[in-house]
Amino acid sequence: MSLILIPTIAFMLIFISKKLFDSYFNHLAIYTIGWAVICFFYELKLIRFINITTEAWGVIFSGTFSYFLGVITYYKFKNEPKSFKLITKRLSFNQKEIKIIYYIILITGIINLIISLLNWKYLINKFGSITNVFLQANQIYSMRIAGEIPEAVPYLFAIGYSGVFFSGIYFSYTNKFNIAILLVFISIILKEISVFGREAILTAVLIFSFSYFFTNMAINGKVIFNFKENKKKIITIILILLIAITGANLVRSTRGAFEHFKGTNRAFANSTLSFIITPSMYFYFSSHIGVLSKYLQSPTPNTSFAANTLLPVYNILSKFEFVEKKSTYQKGYFIPQWSNTGTYLREVHEDFGDIGIFIVPYLLGIFLTYLWYKYYSMPNINNLILLVFFNVLNSLTWLVMISRSSKWFIGMILTYILLVIYNKIRTIIK
Repeated sequence: MSLILIPTIAFMLIFISKKLFDSYFNHLAIYTIGWAVICFFYELKLIRFINITTEAWGVIFSGTFSYFLGVITYYKFKNEPKSFKLITKRLSFNQKEIKIIYYIILITGIINLIISLLNWKYLINKFGSITNVFLQANQIYSMRIAGEIPEAVPYLFAIGYSGVFFSGIYFSYTNKFNIAILLVFISIILKEISVFGREAILTAVLIFSFSYFFTNMAINGKVIFNFKENKKKIITIILILLIAITGANLVRSTRGAFEHFKGTNRAFANSTLSFIITPSMYFYFSSHIGVLSKYLQSPTPNTSFAANTLLPVYNILSKFEFVEKKSTYQKGYFIPQWSNTGTYLREVHEDFGDIGIFIVPYLLGIFLTYLWYKYYSMPNINNLILLVFFNVLNSLTWLVMISRSSKWFIGMILTYILLVIYNKIRTIIK
């Protein structure tokens, strides 16, 4: 029944979103697709997951409906349908401005590369060689979770997110993929390999993609991509994805990804499909609602206000001993394989209880619709930053509340700082 109901609801919401925004590329559609995919994959039961409780399904549908209501609330409040469908002003740059953006990308890439190499230097000194670092991948990953591996330059690594943000703008406007953009992506992948994580690679790809597509919309008026006229861009985007996937797969293989999951469907394990979509990949793109379901059976509310939502703020305050340091990693559950990511609804429930399941998605829907309206009314880099970073949050709600990540939070702050520098240089050289 759910395998019919999930895509039916998804198609309805996507159809409505197209009517509202005159484009399939919008925050409501992105939110819907992410949740529909994870729920549908879970219910396929290619791994014999635990059954989702009625309460958990109620939380998922309540969160989705509240988000939809938030979108409709702001849409009807403005009562200007055309303002959500057409960009009447254009985003444009002169050659000097594009050159400044290029140097911002280059400098952020160099800074990020230096930080990545410093991290590798620490690991090589500690474990003796690059080979030993890879052999001890699981230990290093566990040490990172326990906070036993120090950052070479704390927080500044998030400047890589600023680099990919400006790369999206540059690539959209110039149609050029150069060494500076490549350097930013390589530096991020090198850093993630050094801690055997994948979150930053996925986040960087999303930031670049949203920055590119939203810039394209503001340059062209509406069309985000013309496949017939952008063959070069297609090749470049495929190249970026291949680089990112290679980095993520390297992390997966060095950490010794476990492919023989308990309860894996025999037909799936033996099919040719398993060579393309491995059990661990399927698990990654399906398991999180199972964790949510297990969590809801015995919830553990936070004792501090919005400890998940505002985790980076708490961690910064803990540096000055104003509050105790909060744990970055959450309790895991066996579903039947162990996992600790339970979608953003788990973290919302931990922070705000039952009422949060309605209020937070509702406010998120309002806020993202406001950001869409603001950018459509006045397309500029300032409005683009919030639109991009919160669409990254929006697109990962099926996985985690990305605002828990200090890299996402600080990356957004550093991007605003670089925008201030960009505006000052632009004023000087005019």
